[in-house]
Amino acid sequence: MNIWIASANQKVLAAAHQYPLTGIITNPTVIAQEQQPWQETLKNFAAYPNDRVHLEVIATDEQKIYQEVASYEQYVDKSRLIVKIPMSLGGLKAIPRLKAEGFAINVTAVCNMQQAVLALEAGIQFVSIYVARLNDHGRDGLGFLNKVLQYIKDNGLATQVMAASVRNSDQLNAVIDLGVDAIAMPYDLLTGMVADQITTASIEKFATDWAKVN
Repeated sequence: MNIWIASANQKVLAAAHQYPLTGIITNPTVIAQEQQPWQETLKNFAAYPNDRVHLEVIATDEQKIYQEVASYEQYVDKSRLIVKIPMSLGGLKAIPRLKAEGFAINVTAVCNMQQAVLALEAGIQFVSIYVARLNDHGRDGLGFLNKVLQYIKDNGLATQVMAASVRNSDQLNAVIDLGVDAIAMPYDLLTGMVADQITTASIEKFATDWAKVN
């Protein structure tokens, strides 16, 4: 499972890169949390030249999507940029041209199987599935994610499923168990992955036993 840190904060990114990460994933809310012009926030990503970066367009109009992608490319090179496109007709129309120009695509805000089929059949690299956010609306986020995984398997597609809106350890364990390809990882969940009380007790016992012969 590839781990993408879900943050645009300079301090969080620096701390998160102590862990094995695939890259950085953002959305407009994450960018806005930095409370500065988005251009200044995108400059932070230059510190991680080996990371690919997911940046999301706001527009749902095809032509405006191209304009936004061009503006992002001034800060993140095409070879590193993964364009996140919210599910919309304009977004679907923009995908072929963006792919032809060499951009990787992540379709996000996919909330039902009909939308998932449209996105997947466009031949995208990633599809992002909300887990907790769908649960908030009375839907089964994990069940939907599993259906998308099965559709990809049944149809021999290469799209990676990105688990997004994962808020707690139980949900994290569940998406791992389902075999998700990637996760948009909040920093607090990332740091929590290291800890386990049995691990802690084992390390303490090793130290105690070693002290007896040292």
